[in-house]
Amino acid sequence: AGPSIDAGIERAINLWTHDKWEVVQDAPDLPHISYSSTCSGRESTCTVRMRITDPFSFSIRNVISRPEFVCEHPECGQSLSYKLVELLAPGQAIVNMGFERNELKHAVTMLVGGIYQQVRLCKRRDYPRPGVTVVILQALDDGGNGVMMYLEELVLLSYNIICEATTPESCTSWHILEIPWPTYPAWATQFLNEVGNMDRRLPSAPLDECIRLAEKFYIVLCLQCCSRGPPLIPYACPEDGTEECFSTELRFVKVGGFAWAPAQDRGFNFPLYLQGVLEILGFEADIWDSLDGRRLVPYQACIRGDVWEAVSEKFGEVIQFQRSAYRFVHGGKSAPKVRKAAGPHFLDIWETPERKFGLGVLEERNTFLNLADPVKVSISGLQMRKAAEYP
Repeated sequence: AGPSIDAGIERAINLWTHDKWEVVQDAPDLPHISYSSTCSGRESTCTVRMRITDPFSFSIRNVISRPEFVCEHPECGQSLSYKLVELLAPGQAIVNMGFERNELKHAVTMLVGGIYQQVRLCKRRDYPRPGVTVVILQALDDGGNGVMMYLEELVLLSYNIICEATTPESCTSWHILEIPWPTYPAWATQFLNEVGNMDRRLPSAPLDECIRLAEKFYIVLCLQCCSRGPPLIPYACPEDGTEECFSTELRFVKVGGFAWAPAQDRGFNFPLYLQGVLEILGFEADIWDSLDGRRLVPYQACIRGDVWEAVSEKFGEVIQFQRSAYRFVHGGKSAPKVRKAAGPHFLDIWETPERKFGLGVLEERNTFLNLADPVKVSISGLQMRKAAEYP
């Protein structure tokens, strides 16, 4: 529901790269403010661009700016206060947003009053090129439809923030605002300066502590050693020790209190596999195939760091049972294992010919599987999709 995220991202990029701006303010200690009355393509609409140099690096800005992280650690936020409504994916959430600082306590207001407005905040890292992150803020009504955002007297049709790496120690933030005025309103300058000053403020907590909390907020898991096919699927064994409830079409191997059956190469989905195994162990956990608006490669998945800390020991025991069963079924010495990845690897679906022309071909032969046509595989009630099949 609501306005398209992809369309919002592309519109923010188009506004940012517009090359004809009229300068409003260009002073050393103040945000650089310029405007254009033509770049938005909307009648009687003006686009304002505010450039700010941040006092910390691009990589730090990336990890401490996730809305769900700021919701749990408000001391690591700069000025915005978020109250989580719904987590959509890592780096993408619906929040009630307001300002913490006293001087702008009432800056963000709902159409009917109050100090918070419901906003869908979506982040896409390293887009449209490495070293650039796009954040779009889409105000929503109670029905999830797009509405205007109100910053005191300033009414916004859209609000976007683009961060770009400039030096190892700093980055540049561009605030792109569309307002329903045919030209720039001079009275907005003072307010924009206040917003710019807030953007440059450091969190109230020590920055090192914020980075430590942010870096362990999510972890990326990696599936390895699947040269003979994907990992086996666990099923609960019958208490009476019989095998009557098992399908005769599958070869089951009993190891560690579970019955293990081969999964099909086509149709295997690593995030759903993790979620299914955890469900069998009695854990509920969200497993994601994306991070900060970008799809992970098929053999990686994202999970909350605190959740993984709680389940990793039991999960590790079960995966060891799986490895024993896998070697019994397939032979050889190697077997699938799951470990914490050194970092995320992304599948740039917006650049691939397969995505552009609607094809579904992706081969990772040396890793574990050939992703061609989708085949449904049931595990704990989940319908598995092929890992390269996206909405």
